[in-house]
Amino acid sequence: MAAQLLVADGVPHSWQGTTLMVHESSEEVVDELIEEVQMAGRRSIDPDESLTAFEMEGWSDELRDILAERLTGTGVPHEFDDEGDLVVHEIDEEQVEMVIDEVLARSEEHDLEQLEGLEANDLLSALFLATDRLRRDPGNAAGMLGVIEHGSRLVGSASPFGFDPKGWGQLRDATAQLVDLIEADNPVVDDIEDLAEVLRETLRGLV
Repeated sequence: MAAQLLVADGVPHSWQGTTLMVHESSEEVVDELIEEVQMAGRRSIDPDESLTAFEMEGWSDELRDILAERLTGTGVPHEFDDEGDLVVHEIDEEQVEMVIDEVLARSEEHDLEQLEGLEANDLLSALFLATDRLRRDPGNAAGMLGVIEHGSRLVGSASPFGFDPKGWGQLRDATAQLVDLIEADNPVVDDIEDLAEVLRETLRGLV
């Protein structure tokens, strides 16, 4: 919700992990937008509006707490009924489905490394430089070592805050494939060059 408001108000900004970066001159405007987001998160269910319920059977208390936290953060009014099901306004149904998908996807990553602060950005930048070397010279030793080191870490990391878990999972798969190509007994140079080019283009949009 904060990201959408920043774009709508034309505030230049960037996200570095969980840190929002803006120009000093925009500080007061951003403070007001953040307060608006916080107020929206406190909105409650309106019984006069059309409501819809999501069954929470099989959800642990921890997962339900995480879901509630995500919904509050996105400003979606919600509550749990006496049977433990999630009740929301019908107009928010599609957004709630997206949040549920994200929570479930992240729950499957609990064994993976959790990148903190700016670690994700640093990791993506390092991997971008390594793939850039390989797409120009697939035999570049620094590029190969960089992909193996930084790529292996990315493959073992959970999707950081602010990243779509599905997109991060696809990035993990592509990175793992490139690492496997480099570590193969007889690496195919053309395949390394092609995949490095594709991965570099993906990373360029993230760094």
